[in-house]
Amino acid sequence: MKHSASPRPHGLRAFTLVEILVAVTLFGVAISSTIGFYLYAMRTYQFDIGKCLVNSDFRRFTDQMVNNVTFASQIHILPSFTERTTTTTYTDPITFATKTVTNLNTVANSTSGDFLVLVYQDATTTNIVRLVGYYRAEDSSMKNYGANKFPVRMFDIALDQPASTNIATLLPSTSTLNSSAHRLLFLDSTALGNPNATTSAPGIFTNINGGRTVIVNGELCNRGNNIRKKASNKYNFTVSRRS
Repeated sequence: MKHSASPRPHGLRAFTLVEILVAVTLFGVAISSTIGFYLYAMRTYQFDIGKCLVNSDFRRFTDQMVNNVTFASQIHILPSFTERTTTTTYTDPITFATKTVTNLNTVANSTSGDFLVLVYQDATTTNIVRLVGYYRAEDSSMKNYGANKFPVRMFDIALDQPASTNIATLLPSTSTLNSSAHRLLFLDSTALGNPNATTSAPGIFTNINGGRTVIVNGELCNRGNNIRKKASNKYNFTVSRRS
């Protein structure tokens, strides 16, 4: 007895192997394009977030800096947190003994440094009642994201010392460099020096008008993440103390 295959229903047709391969290829191209566009959009979005974070940090830093410098009694700009003093010797005219004096290593006019010290004195007693410092220094415990890109920190100390007190003796010890007691303002900041000089040592703070005015000139960076690339923004502003 012969068995014959059942006839295929009229109009029903299967896909050929070539058609399936073409369809899979087109589907893969479409998916790849969609994923690529999505990743591009995410990177752009995250980069904009990084820019916003940098601008937000900058505005906060500017507001704080302007307020602190304006009401300071003295402004001192030093090369760095560790290169802050100079030592001189002299002969006592009475005892003829050789003595040493330690003073602040203040940078020259129109020269920049990475350590800004603000001194506040009481209007009535003239006593030194507050000391604020901003400094930029390399931190070996943090990964550096490029040459000359270091964190910026600050300290704020309440005091009650006579006006004649040597400021150098009131500064935090050099051993407290990058201490957790010092507030971290920025993870990465590049110093650009004096914007008005043809050559200048790379420092954030520039001494102008003999310590009455400060030019703050540098670049803030946001490190980004696995999706967002690094964002940065340059800043340059001038602020003077009121008195």
